[in-house]
Amino acid sequence: MDLLDRQLEKLTIDAYEDQEYKKRTGRPWQALFNPTQLGFSRSNRYNTTPAAGSSQPQVAFGGGQPDELSVDLFFDGTGVVESSETVRERLDRLIGFTDFQPETHQPYYLHLFWGQFNFRGVLTKVDITYTLFERNGEPL
Repeated sequence: MDLLDRQLEKLTIDAYEDQEYKKRTGRPWQALFNPTQLGFSRSNRYNTTPAAGSSQPQVAFGGGQPDELSVDLFFDGTGVVESSETVRERLDRLIGFTDFQPETHQPYYLHLFWGQFNFRGVLTKVDITYTLFERNGEPL
Protein backbone atom coordinates (compact mmCIF):
# COMPACT_ATOMS: atom_id res chain seq x y z
CA MET A 1 0.00 0.00 0.00
CA ASP A 2 1.33 3.40 -0.97
CA LEU A 3 1.64 5.99 1.82
CA LEU A 4 -0.53 8.37 -0.18
CA ASP A 5 -3.36 5.81 -0.18
CA ARG A 6 -3.62 5.80 3.60
CA GLN A 7 -6.15 8.16 5.18
CA LEU A 8 -5.15 10.21 8.20
CA GLU A 9 -7.05 8.78 11.14
CA LYS A 10 -8.66 11.33 13.44
CA LEU A 11 -9.16 11.03 17.16
CA THR A 12 -12.84 10.17 17.60
CA ILE A 13 -15.16 10.02 20.59
CA ASP A 14 -18.39 8.02 20.62
CA ALA A 15 -20.90 8.59 23.43
CA TYR A 16 -22.99 5.83 24.98
CA GLU A 17 -25.90 5.81 27.40
CA ASP A 18 -24.83 2.59 29.10
CA GLN A 19 -21.69 1.25 30.76
CA GLU A 20 -21.78 -1.78 28.45
CA TYR A 21 -21.20 0.53 25.46
CA LYS A 22 -24.16 -0.82 23.48
CA LYS A 23 -26.54 2.21 23.26
CA ARG A 24 -24.72 4.82 21.19
CA THR A 25 -26.07 8.37 21.33
CA GLY A 26 -25.74 11.10 18.75
CA ARG A 27 -23.03 11.44 16.16
CA PRO A 28 -19.34 10.83 16.88
CA TRP A 29 -17.17 13.78 17.90
CA GLN A 30 -14.02 14.02 15.80
CA ALA A 31 -10.94 16.18 16.37
CA LEU A 32 -9.96 18.51 13.54
CA PHE A 33 -6.32 18.22 14.66
CA ASN A 34 -4.96 15.09 16.27
CA PRO A 35 -3.34 15.57 19.66
CA THR A 36 0.43 15.76 19.90
CA GLN A 37 0.31 14.18 23.32
CA LEU A 38 -1.83 11.73 25.29
CA GLY A 39 -1.29 11.18 29.01
CA PHE A 40 -2.32 7.92 30.67
CA SER A 41 -2.12 7.01 34.34
CA ARG A 42 -3.05 4.01 36.45
CA SER A 43 -2.72 3.84 40.22
CA ASN A 44 -3.56 1.73 43.26
CA ARG A 45 -4.89 2.87 46.60
CA TYR A 46 -3.26 1.81 49.87
CA ASN A 47 -4.86 2.15 53.29
CA THR A 48 -2.73 2.95 56.30
CA THR A 49 -3.49 2.23 59.93
CA PRO A 50 -1.38 3.26 62.90
CA ALA A 51 0.74 0.46 64.30
CA ALA A 52 1.05 0.33 68.09
CA GLY A 53 4.63 0.84 69.22
CA SER A 54 5.88 1.80 65.74
CA SER A 55 6.41 5.08 63.94
CA GLN A 56 5.52 3.38 60.64
CA PRO A 57 1.85 2.64 59.86
CA GLN A 58 0.66 -0.69 58.57
CA VAL A 59 -0.07 -0.53 54.86
CA ALA A 60 -2.70 -2.67 53.09
CA PHE A 61 -3.77 -2.74 49.46
CA GLY A 62 -7.11 -0.91 49.15
CA GLY A 63 -7.93 -1.53 45.48
CA GLY A 64 -7.28 0.01 42.12
CA GLN A 65 -8.20 3.52 41.09
CA PRO A 66 -9.86 4.28 37.75
CA ASP A 67 -7.47 4.74 34.84
CA GLU A 68 -7.08 8.36 33.76
CA LEU A 69 -6.45 9.82 30.34
CA SER A 70 -5.53 13.40 29.55
CA VAL A 71 -5.69 14.75 26.03
CA ASP A 72 -4.63 18.19 24.81
CA LEU A 73 -6.77 19.25 21.87
CA PHE A 74 -6.24 22.22 19.57
CA PHE A 75 -9.17 24.05 17.98
CA ASP A 76 -8.77 26.49 15.09
CA GLY A 77 -11.58 28.58 13.67
CA THR A 78 -9.39 30.80 11.48
CA GLY A 79 -10.23 28.88 8.31
CA VAL A 80 -6.95 26.95 8.07
CA VAL A 81 -9.05 23.78 8.20
CA GLU A 82 -12.56 23.94 6.83
CA SER A 83 -15.27 22.97 9.30
CA SER A 84 -19.05 23.23 9.33
CA GLU A 85 -18.92 24.09 13.06
CA THR A 86 -17.47 27.06 14.91
CA VAL A 87 -14.95 26.55 17.71
CA ARG A 88 -17.70 27.28 20.24
CA GLU A 89 -20.05 24.70 18.66
CA ARG A 90 -17.33 22.03 18.63
CA LEU A 91 -16.46 22.79 22.26
CA ASP A 92 -20.14 22.76 23.29
CA ARG A 93 -20.55 19.29 21.79
CA LEU A 94 -17.42 18.07 23.59
CA ILE A 95 -18.44 19.58 26.93
CA GLY A 96 -21.92 18.12 26.39
CA PHE A 97 -20.46 14.70 27.16
CA THR A 98 -20.48 15.75 30.84
CA ASP A 99 -24.23 16.54 30.76
CA PHE A 100 -26.64 14.66 32.99
CA GLN A 101 -28.79 12.16 31.07
CA PRO A 102 -32.38 12.16 32.35
CA GLU A 103 -32.85 8.46 31.49
CA THR A 104 -29.74 7.14 33.28
CA HIS A 105 -29.16 9.98 35.80
CA GLN A 106 -25.47 10.24 34.94
CA PRO A 107 -23.17 11.59 32.19
CA TYR A 108 -22.35 9.69 29.02
CA TYR A 109 -19.88 6.82 28.80
CA LEU A 110 -17.27 7.57 26.17
CA HIS A 111 -15.16 5.49 23.81
CA LEU A 112 -12.16 7.46 22.61
CA PHE A 113 -10.16 5.89 19.80
CA TRP A 114 -7.40 6.89 17.44
CA GLY A 115 -5.65 4.26 15.34
CA GLN A 116 -4.60 1.48 17.72
CA PHE A 117 -5.38 3.56 20.82
CA ASN A 118 -8.66 2.83 22.64
CA PHE A 119 -9.94 4.19 25.93
CA ARG A 120 -13.33 3.83 27.58
CA GLY A 121 -14.49 5.97 30.46
CA VAL A 122 -16.28 9.18 31.39
CA LEU A 123 -15.29 12.81 30.90
CA THR A 124 -14.56 14.19 34.37
CA LYS A 125 -12.85 17.50 33.63
CA VAL A 126 -12.48 20.00 30.81
CA ASP A 127 -10.05 22.93 30.94
CA ILE A 128 -10.31 25.51 28.15
CA THR A 129 -7.85 28.26 27.26
CA TYR A 130 -8.89 30.72 24.55
CA THR A 131 -5.99 32.47 22.82
CA LEU A 132 -7.44 34.12 19.69
CA PHE A 133 -10.72 35.93 19.12
CA GLU A 134 -12.86 37.51 16.41
CA ARG A 135 -13.55 41.23 16.76
CA ASN A 136 -16.91 40.38 18.34
CA GLY A 137 -15.25 38.18 21.00
CA GLU A 138 -16.06 34.84 19.37
CA PRO A 139 -13.18 32.41 20.02
CA LEU A 140 -11.12 31.30 17.05
